[in-house]
Amino acid sequence: MFRSARLQLTLWFVVTIMSISALFSTALYFSFTAELKRGFTRAQVKILAEEQQIQLPVQWREHIEILEDPRFKHVQRSQLLLEDLEAAQSALVWQLLSINGILFLLAVSTGWLLAGKTLRPIEKVHEDQRQFIADASHELRTPITALKTSLEVFLLQKKQTIKEARTLVSGSLVEVESLQYLVDKLLRLTLYQGSRRQVTMSTFSIDKLVKKSTKTIVPLALEKGLTLQVVGEAGEIQADKEKIHELLTILLENAVKYTQEGQVSVAVTTSKKYLTLAVRDTGTGISKKDQACVFKRFYRADQSRTYSGTHGFGLGLAVAKEIVDMHQGSIQLDSKVGRGSVFTVTLPLKQH
Repeated sequence: MFRSARLQLTLWFVVTIMSISALFSTALYFSFTAELKRGFTRAQVKILAEEQQIQLPVQWREHIEILEDPRFKHVQRSQLLLEDLEAAQSALVWQLLSINGILFLLAVSTGWLLAGKTLRPIEKVHEDQRQFIADASHELRTPITALKTSLEVFLLQKKQTIKEARTLVSGSLVEVESLQYLVDKLLRLTLYQGSRRQVTMSTFSIDKLVKKSTKTIVPLALEKGLTLQVVGEAGEIQADKEKIHELLTILLENAVKYTQEGQVSVAVTTSKKYLTLAVRDTGTGISKKDQACVFKRFYRADQSRTYSGTHGFGLGLAVAKEIVDMHQGSIQLDSKVGRGSVFTVTLPLKQH
């Protein structure tokens, strides 16, 4: 599809360039030919005037028609038949054709390159959309299939007890919650991308927001016997408060989820222009080959896929990356397998 579009775009580019070139060449030919005719006429008049010792007026070059001497009439009638003029016109035609031929080749090659460069972002968006749909369909299929299978097995039983029904409903509720989580993350990721981004800026205390975010994660940390710490102070920042809260929540949930023992901490520091948030854990860690991909949609590192007791779709960090990008910030990962990870977010204190 994109190859055909590239060919069509190249064709339109070549047609446009060559049309302009043809018009320019035509205008150049006629203007240059007219000037050649006038030049030959002036040359003949000057030679004849010298031969006949005729005194020419001051402005005779610009206004040959003012010459009243009958001997000049022959020059004006015969100058179109000069062989030199015809040869000059013929040479001009060939030169213009050669230039247009070279220009055609340049237009084709340049048009092909420009068409590819123009379509590349569109092709990337199309490929991302196709991959997004494929990944989302794959992730949705698992809980739906599990839910469908459990219901079918239950209905095939001749006798169903209350206990079995409760077990079925409980298991189905887990799958429904999983689907709800996935749909919510997909919607947020879609809303945060591209031109749909909506940021409501306000000035607020980042210290209070960090405390609020960690407070929501405390029950999860206590359930696993982890300690949760906040280190440092930062003051105020100009940003979207709700989205920064969501960013912190995602990073803290991710840290607690993949930490079996030890602690999770949030370090807050500021410089003259930037705020730095560092979420550190003592969890499973992420290998070097996976670190470059953890912010991609639906990507989960091998450790997170194999570790028992964790559940996710690989969307949290993708959403976090979008939030950081819409604030003109950066997010980096430093991790070692078996020793934990540190996600460092850098945000400008004021948005421009």
